Amino acid sequence: MKVRGIMKILKLFLITLFIFSSSISFASDTSVTGTIQDPTGQVYANGTVRANFRPDPTKPPGTVYTSGGVPFPQIVTGVLDATGTFTILVTDYNSIDPPNTSSTWVFTFCSNTTAPCMVSAPLKIEGATQNISSVMNAQVPVIKITASASPAYAGVAYLDGEVVNPITGTFYTNSIVNSLRVYDAVTGTWSAGVGGGVTSAFGRTGAVVSVTGDYTVGQVTNALDITTFNDWTQLGAAPAAPAAGKLRIYARSTDFLCKKSPSDVESCFGSTSVPQVANTVLAGPTSGPAGSSGFRALVSADIPLIGIAQGGTGQTTSLAAFNALSPLTTTGDMLTRNSTDNIRLPIGLNGQCLTSNGTQPVWATCGAGGAGWVYSTPNKRWELFDATILTWLVGAKPSWNIEANFGSQSSSFTTTAQMAIGNHGWLTVSSGPVTVTPGGGYRITTSTVLNNSAYICSAALGSCHFPLPAGNLDSFMLTVNTVQDAADTNQRVGFWAGVGTPTPTTGIYVESLAADTNWFLVARSSSVETRCNTGVAHAAGTVSFVVVKNATTSLTVFTPGTGTALCTVTTNIPASGVNLGAFTQVFNSGTTAQAIEAIYFLAIGRIVGY
Repeated sequence: MKVRGIMKILKLFLITLFIFSSSISFASDTSVTGTIQDPTGQVYANGTVRANFRPDPTKPPGTVYTSGGVPFPQIVTGVLDATGTFTILVTDYNSIDPPNTSSTWVFTFCSNTTAPCMVSAPLKIEGATQNISSVMNAQVPVIKITASASPAYAGVAYLDGEVVNPITGTFYTNSIVNSLRVYDAVTGTWSAGVGGGVTSAFGRTGAVVSVTGDYTVGQVTNALDITTFNDWTQLGAAPAAPAAGKLRIYARSTDFLCKKSPSDVESCFGSTSVPQVANTVLAGPTSGPAGSSGFRALVSADIPLIGIAQGGTGQTTSLAAFNALSPLTTTGDMLTRNSTDNIRLPIGLNGQCLTSNGTQPVWATCGAGGAGWVYSTPNKRWELFDATILTWLVGAKPSWNIEANFGSQSSSFTTTAQMAIGNHGWLTVSSGPVTVTPGGGYRITTSTVLNNSAYICSAALGSCHFPLPAGNLDSFMLTVNTVQDAADTNQRVGFWAGVGTPTPTTGIYVESLAADTNWFLVARSSSVETRCNTGVAHAAGTVSFVVVKNATTSLTVFTPGTGTALCTVTTNIPASGVNLGAFTQVFNSGTTAQAIEAIYFLAIGRIVGY
């Protein structure tokens, strides 16, 4: 039994010894030592050292590193002694878990100067001790501090020679002797600066603090003999007059502050020191000659005029204050605002109307581009409306519209004949086949000849052009069925001069040519055009657009029922003297017949001058 007990104890001891020795082997530190100096031999006396652990870059981010099963310090700091020598303990490379091949330590050495610190290249640390002097010193730069271009303090250095480009008056702190050094450019020498540290105060050394008696009145130039009483009447007598050349100042319950001269003349400041009601101030009289001060309410005369530059108006009345700040300068100016400030809007020209460009108010020709014009649904035309007096100003003035509602046809037919449309104009179609489907549209189809065109146009006495100039057109709305989206399909809806050809000379229309994937708004004048992409894809099926013309300033296209513009054109808008004609066209750029189906078309305009 005894033998068995001894064997159990021995086994337990061996297990404990194994665990202890394992923990020692896996929690090892390396004593890192060295003496740091620059290439001139100047040691980093009284400097500092910092070691930063650099994880193995081959390990995934977030890897936890331990030694002996516990995290180890990954930042270690220390100091260098007067000989530049240091010793710090960092974790041995071989004791780091998980095992790795590339973890290192980066050392930062700072001298006791204002020269930049040196940051070493990564270094593997292992073994019981490791001297890194030679490795580090090969990387240490020469200690240098640079003097400024004018006489000034350059910083801290060990030696005079470490100050670069000194001039007369350059000075620095020598950290070895803890004193200032000053440079003389005439002699090219450094000398000890004037002055030094304070070694004692009032005969006391160490952390000296002030105590009673450090200063006397006699040590203070122009000192006053000051005596303060909470209530001198409690003393039974008024304070005595001060000595010649002195002034006695004191307080009492009935006054804020009093003084007494050597001639025993008393003068007091303030009528009372008791608590005051809110919004009162200590001040002199509100008017008249100088007098005693006291607590009273503010009056207008107490408030100074504050100039505009200081945030005031410099004025004393509300109207004058507004005029001082107003940007208005000329008769007829109006006050408005840009994105940041209040600004003046000068008066417009004679006969102009105030309108908006969507961002700011502007002066423009009355009625130009629909400014002030409202679409009258019953009359199917634009009429000038005064929003102030709520009156139609020119409701009886002449205007025009072209409305072709092909989708309302009740019977099928095939025709190339003319017919009246709207209240101004005729409908003429090309010689190609025309098919009208009840509840559908007015379909026109090209032949199979290359570049063959089929079209619908508004005509005056069969001339196939709109009888009024382009300047009279305000807007038009269209709905068509594109029928197909083939590689050689070219479709155009709107107004243009010249029909039966692939490209008109002048016009306002939307189109999608064979090379286009979307519909485009086009303004064309004298064979020069500007196009903008509506962003609406050209595909087989029904599509609708509204185009609004603002004189010769802009064209904008919308989707019916929305106020968001798809795109806008501002150049090559036809002049008012150009007559427009066709409003629906399809032509092929191959040898396959192409079709388009007009469902609804409404054009609205007014006679120029109204």
